Amino acid sequence: MTGAAATIWRGPPGGGPFAFGHWACRPPVTWRQHRHSDTLNYGSVPHFRNTGHRSSRQSKPTGCGIMKKLIIASAFLAASAAGAQAADLGAPRMPIAAAVVAPAFSWSGFYIGGQVGGVWYNDRTREFITATGVASGFSQGFNTGGITGGLHAGVNYQVNNFVLGLEGDIEASGVNGGYTLGNGNGTRFRSNFQGSVRLRAGVAVDRALFYVTGGLAVAQMRYGYFTPAVIENFSRTQAGWTVGAGVEYAFTPNWTARLEYRYSDYGRVSNASAVAFPGFTYRHNPRSHAVRVGVTYLFSTGPSAVVARY
Repeated sequence: MTGAAATIWRGPPGGGPFAFGHWACRPPVTWRQHRHSDTLNYGSVPHFRNTGHRSSRQSKPTGCGIMKKLIIASAFLAASAAGAQAADLGAPRMPIAAAVVAPAFSWSGFYIGGQVGGVWYNDRTREFITATGVASGFSQGFNTGGITGGLHAGVNYQVNNFVLGLEGDIEASGVNGGYTLGNGNGTRFRSNFQGSVRLRAGVAVDRALFYVTGGLAVAQMRYGYFTPAVIENFSRTQAGWTVGAGVEYAFTPNWTARLEYRYSDYGRVSNASAVAFPGFTYRHNPRSHAVRVGVTYLFSTGPSAVVARY
């Protein structure tokens, strides 16, 4: 290589400290380069050295300068990323408190309680000739009512949100009423106790239970047929059926309050008179409507209902 100094040159075989492959680059030339008289050859490539004199012309930046800038920039970015990561790792992490979920209320278990309410009977007296069973044509309707109250007990079993149970109750009642015709004849009705054994089925919404109920109903039926001069009484315990619905709410883990409506039908009752109206039989079909409120104590306070797995 002769003439003016060059900025790119072939280094010694094997490359030098700044060699990239077989080619090497050096910083922009700011010193005048002269060919030394006693040039040292590395193979066929002449060696140049600085004579110490400044050149009157600055050379342009070379690829080596760009490469250095890229290396410096990459090193800076890597250092910044490492510092940010170290800062993240060093930041304290606050513990997150686990959410505490209260167990769902369970309706399963035995219970006992008391109730009070009102009961209203719809009835009718129909007259028949005892010997033939033919209706005489006389029919008179009447309504009676009174207060009723007593005890109830039962057991529930809950699966998911469904509650099945069996309940029985016994009550004293003060139902009393009847009718009197213009001639002084009439019928009197009284009921001093009633009870039932029923199934219950409902849907629980946590502490609220919405249910339907139905089963066997029994009640005392006391009929009196009278004239201005005499009265004749008949008493029996009559069985029938009852259906109803209600809502119950647990205001503590063991205590609940309920509101319930029931309809009861006691079938047909027949009484053959031998004193007040001899030769005549009187038939009735007593039906009742009742509304009750009650308070119940649950013996079981299990944490949750049985969850069915399918």
